[in-house]
Formats: sequence, structure tokens, C-alpha cells
Amino acid sequence: MEKNFVIKWLDEIDSTNSEALRHIGELDNLSVIAARNQTAGRGQRGNKWVVEPGANLTFSIVLKFAPGQLKVRDCFCITEAAALAVAGIREAETRIKWPNDIYVNDGKVCGTLIETILSGGLVSTAVAGMGLNMNQTDFDPSLPNPTSMTLLTGQRYDITKELPALLDCIFRYLDQLPSPYARNGFDAEYLTRLYRRGEWRTFEALPASEIPTEKRSGTRFEARILGIDRDARLLLCLSDRKVSVEGLEGLCGRLVGDVGSFIEKVKIFDAGLDDVPLEFCKFVTRQELGKDVDLKFLRTEGADQDIIFTYPEKGQMEMLAVGFNVYEDCCAIVGRNPVITEGLTGLVKVDREWAEQFLG
Repeated sequence: MEKNFVIKWLDEIDSTNSEALRHIGELDNLSVIAARNQTAGRGQRGNKWVVEPGANLTFSIVLKFAPGQLKVRDCFCITEAAALAVAGIREAETRIKWPNDIYVNDGKVCGTLIETILSGGLVSTAVAGMGLNMNQTDFDPSLPNPTSMTLLTGQRYDITKELPALLDCIFRYLDQLPSPYARNGFDAEYLTRLYRRGEWRTFEALPASEIPTEKRSGTRFEARILGIDRDARLLLCLSDRKVSVEGLEGLCGRLVGDVGSFIEKVKIFDAGLDDVPLEFCKFVTRQELGKDVDLKFLRTEGADQDIIFTYPEKGQMEMLAVGFNVYEDCCAIVGRNPVITEGLTGLVKVDREWAEQFLG
């Protein structure tokens, strides 16, 4: 993906994403549409993005991919790349609130909206829209927690000069999208910046049909954020005790039978991995070893992200390194066989016994 880009500045438009989509056939890869004022900016789940005219950065990037370059199941990496690039503006103080809002302390400074055009299970085109609060200091009181760069630093910014610098950072991430290893790196970096990861918080579960336009009450529950799964869904630990699942039927969760299995699940998700293909990876590893051993995930290690398993043998714990390519092959197997994942809604026990039903 070349870094040559042209910024088209507009004084006013309804939405830069909408404008890009209206002219998508005419726009080249890496075209950028920026507006000094948006009258109908859009955010996630149908929310509006309202800004003070001329005060902030509101822009969209057009991304066009070569045939076969990016699969649909990998398209969350576009969101990760955009969020990580913007998160770099404040270094360690900046966090990403799942899936793609940028927070500094407890204030939202930026939001993104990624819209894709698909062709045969592949992403052909994406429009990445971003709104970064730069100079605005007064916000609609109905907004829960907005902030801006000016409020954070006390400085004023020239948005026409700030945008090219920000785009340089964004394109450094986007350049890496074709590489599976780089995308795994995105996952790891995203986890390190995930807002309130590891904290116990109150969540509200809403049926998917009730999310879009108005605030509705749902089932409230306490949970701890662990990370995200391979489908970019938020992974939550509900409790280490028996919990009621009434009202939570639409969520995906894991049942474990003992503390050791619970700790292993936390390690897997903390490493940015998915426990489903990992169980298949364990099966392949046992076949290669020629031993019926109880493999437990320990960590990933090294530049190649080798997967380290442990297993007991002759009264001692042995460690075994498995190439990350084995895990990727297992991810591909899961991706090609939807019957494997179709039963994972709700609370499911994903373990050796569960995996072996598919492996004979």
C-alpha cells in the first residue's frame, strides 16, 4: 500500500464517510476526505458524532485492497490499525475502549467508524472514518465523557497541519495489513491498550435488535474484561462462582471445571489467542508427540510467537514449543468449518472432549 495520499478538504458536508461512499468508484486508494464541519456525522451503532465547526479533525480514508489481500474475518485489523495509530498521540496515557473509541484517562477524545464493501468473502474496499477532538472545549452536556487535545494539553492546534502528521502514523499501520504476523502484533498491542482491561465493571446486555437508536435498559451484570476473541467480540469473565445467565443468552462464554482451567483460559485470552483453534492445536501436537498428555497453554514466546505448552510427565512438568503456523493452520480449519463454531453461543465448555467430537 503506497503512502502517497491526497487530502480533499471540504468546508461542510453531512458525513465524510457518506461522501466517500457516494464517490467510491471515483476515489483512488488512500484518498482522504476531510471536513471543517460535519452536519450528520455518524458513529458506531447509529450514534451521531457532533462537533464544533472548524475545531476538530473529521476525516475518512478510502482503502482499496487487491483481490485476496484481506479476508472478511480479518477486517477488524483495519479498526485495530486506525485505533492504534490514533492512540499513539498520547503514548501510555491513551487507551482504546472496545471496539474503537480512544480514551485519555476517562475522557473520550476520538471515535472511529469503519465501513466495508465485500466481495466473495473478501474485503474489496473500506472507508475508515475518524473524529478526533482537537480544539473544542465546550460539549453537549448530554455526552457522557468527552474531552479534547486542548483540554488535555492546554494547547491550540492547526488542524490542517495536524492531519498529515496523523495520516503518516495511520499509514504506517495500514502498510502492515497484508502480513498475518503484523496483524497478530496488532492484536497484542490492542490488548495492552484496552481500556479497563482486568477491572471488574458493571455491564449491560442488550439484545442485538435493541441496540441501534435509543437507549434501552437491559440485564446488568458484573464482569472483568479479559480481551477480545478472533471475531473481535469482547471477552468477559463473569465470576468465579455460579452465576445466573438469565438475560445473557446472546453472549458467548466459557464454562470451566476447575481453577487451573480458568487460569489457562485467562492466559489464552490475555495472549490474544482463541481457545477454539488452540484446542485443535493441542490435538495436532499430541499426534506429533505420539503421547496422550494433558497439554496446558502457558504463553507465547519469541519474535515468531511460538506457543508454549506444558504437560506432566514422570512427576515433572515438561515444556514444549509449537510454531505459531500450527495455530494459524488450526484457525483456518475452524474458519472453513462453520459447524465447529455454530454451537458456541451461550456458556460452553471448550476443552479436549469438546474438540474431539469434531476430530473423530
